[in-house]
Amino acid sequence: LKMQALPAAGGEHNNTHCNGTGLTIWMSLVAGIKLALTSKECYALYKDHCASRVRRQLSIFGMPVAETLSMMRSHKLALSGSIALLIVEGDLFVPGDFDLFVPKGSMEEVHNYFVDNTRYTQTGQETSRLIQSVEEPSSNYDTFGESGIVEVRIYAHQDSRKIINIIETTLDVSTTAVMLFHTTFVMNFVTWNAIVSTYPLTTSNGEGLLNSYLQDEKPRVKRCLDKYKDRGFTTVHSCEYWKSGHRCGTHGYCGQTTRKLSDTATMRICFTEWSNDNADVIDPVMEWKLACSSNCKDSDSYQPSAGWVCTGLGSRVDKVVGSVAPSAGG
Repeated sequence: LKMQALPAAGGEHNNTHCNGTGLTIWMSLVAGIKLALTSKECYALYKDHCASRVRRQLSIFGMPVAETLSMMRSHKLALSGSIALLIVEGDLFVPGDFDLFVPKGSMEEVHNYFVDNTRYTQTGQETSRLIQSVEEPSSNYDTFGESGIVEVRIYAHQDSRKIINIIETTLDVSTTAVMLFHTTFVMNFVTWNAIVSTYPLTTSNGEGLLNSYLQDEKPRVKRCLDKYKDRGFTTVHSCEYWKSGHRCGTHGYCGQTTRKLSDTATMRICFTEWSNDNADVIDPVMEWKLACSSNCKDSDSYQPSAGWVCTGLGSRVDKVVGSVAPSAGG
């Protein structure tokens, strides 16, 4: 959704004025749009506030802001995970780490940037072939075909011990792995000049659709879902929970719908310019469909369907039903 057309999400929010403090770090950017549209002054303050959220999170993790954003631009990187969710939804919780997604083939250049420009040092590595950890816990990411991730390197700050995960994607578009995440409320990302939420209204309500064809989730996913449940987020298996009687395959929040970053359901905020048309989303025609364990009309019956993500150039990763047993345990 272009910001000018995005309706306010449900739920109660602060009733404040556009005076520089009305847009607080606790407010959802989705809900804040209602305030931003009251005047040009508020719109400008909203854009500044969006930029300040990005700068703030980079600073909290000890990253040089201007240099990092420049590096993200040149290498087409995307910040995602819990940090992106905090930027979209406000300071709802304290993040455990910072996840930076890099396209296939860019890992060494990004690694060199961290070595030369930050006080982070590598403490661990995870790939589909090996897991090596020096002193820090492993990341929350799987490195196998359906994850869209080929390698995770774990870095710790020499002073604060904060953790940054550098995650290399299977494909040459860094945002592809985001659309393979376990739930829609974490399908958000930040580029050098844009904040993107692919399911903004339900995310603002603390709800998400599960992106899985499994009857029983893997232990790692269960731990993630429990973590977000403790943070106030719930998951459902069907769009019927939000839109009873909807037409499957057409509604933007339906798991059977093929989505695109340039579609009207996606929130794209450019925080460097007035127009959101200039938001750099890396691959605006990238498409995806969620994996589902049932159809919308009969969510109690196990009827799995595959999910996938496909770049504008046609490279894709599939979540194929049957490639992992429905009750996989590891």
